[in-house]
Amino acid sequence: MSLNIWIIVSKIINPLTLILLSIILGVYLFYRKKYKNLFILILSLSLGYLLKSLIKILIARPRPENPLIQTAGFSFPSGHVTIAAIFFLLMIYFFKDNFKSKLSKNIFIISNISLILLVSISRIYLRVHWFSDIIGGILLGSICIIFSIKMSKKIRKRNKI
Repeated sequence: MSLNIWIIVSKIINPLTLILLSIILGVYLFYRKKYKNLFILILSLSLGYLLKSLIKILIARPRPENPLIQTAGFSFPSGHVTIAAIFFLLMIYFFKDNFKSKLSKNIFIISNISLILLVSISRIYLRVHWFSDIIGGILLGSICIIFSIKMSKKIRKRNKI
């Protein structure tokens, strides 16, 4: 793929776009009275953004030299990948059971995972992140989701007693 395609991927699937899509998703979840999922969405994104920012400051890892696009701040973990992982993994978690056919469900899951991988590859290709930054972003996003789901279950259990 050419450089321009990776720049477009990086600019379209960025944290701001994903936050805007998350707001739309949040409104949908609220409208559908899916408050547990709304809680998980808000907590996961908030934790992801906060922890990503804190870890970047604490580790202070420089970005690769000679990037193909200009970007500021430290490298580890990738903010693009952290937010993409949270958003697209939550899409799978929230909607995977809405498909009647196994094929449609698998296409949906593979599509969401592919979007995470596409963002990840673009950040490496554009030389703004190291491979370990990408892995760190995926792990951080996954941990935020797992924590949020566990907190949601704990709160629901406590409220039912």
